[in-house]
Amino acid sequence: MSSFEGFITSFEKGVLINGEMFYKKSEPHKASVTGDTVGDPFKDTSGPSMNILIKLMSIVSLVIAPYIAVNSMEDGACCAKTEEVFKCIINGEEHTCSSKEECDSLMTAGKKDIAELVGLYNVDGAHSSLGFSIEHTIVDTKGSITIDSGYVSMDATTGSKIFIQLDMTTLNTQNSMRDGHLKDKENYFNVAKFNKATFAATEVVKNPEMGEYSYIAKGKLTIKGVAKDVDLMFNYAGKKEATEYDAAGGEVKISVSGFEGEFNVVCKDFGIDMDGTAEVEFTIEASQIKK
Repeated sequence: MSSFEGFITSFEKGVLINGEMFYKKSEPHKASVTGDTVGDPFKDTSGPSMNILIKLMSIVSLVIAPYIAVNSMEDGACCAKTEEVFKCIINGEEHTCSSKEECDSLMTAGKKDIAELVGLYNVDGAHSSLGFSIEHTIVDTKGSITIDSGYVSMDATTGSKIFIQLDMTTLNTQNSMRDGHLKDKENYFNVAKFNKATFAATEVVKNPEMGEYSYIAKGKLTIKGVAKDVDLMFNYAGKKEATEYDAAGGEVKISVSGFEGEFNVVCKDFGIDMDGTAEVEFTIEASQIKK
């Protein structure tokens, strides 16, 4: 006898529900009859059916699983052995290699050799840029400074091989009140007295770590009259022949070279009353007139 049948039979004697007695032909009795009529056949049929379905699914899984595993291995969808992956960055683009030797070979082939530069290349400030960022409360505050002038002379035997001059009066952080504060205060940049900043490198070497940048320019960064040793990391993008026009409108053939890189500035090292380190990124075009 099911639980519903036992419940229905007890209505003959009376059933206490929520403090009230109910008997045959009452509403609770009718509901019990309906539950017994519907529930019993459903239980008797669905139970055995579910049991058969579960067994069938188990058998199918056992039969098909080895086939899926074997074919996946053959198709390369699943790898029994994990291969080591190497990544390298060449001219700002990431490349994936199967070995360190392959990466080293790609980096050697993909990067330009600065030794091809002969003579003096003057920096073109109109086609060069310098941007910086420094951590504020949570995110970085960004700004820019105009590259005033400079030159690249890789085969120079004396003096600087790379010289860059910045116009500090152009310091811009997209906030005029803050810019005025940074420029005017003596404990910040004091541009009325120190309106130029410079970087001069007498040595350029290849980066031994073969990282994102191929070269290191070792030199002095001067801000507010304070000179500190700084390693400027950069890539040489190569050179191209181009044509420009002189004041009279005549054509002038030039050779244009390109550079991009970064360096860091610890603010307090230069008497700038700011915590943290500014991360500086730059791009430079420099050219020489072809004879």
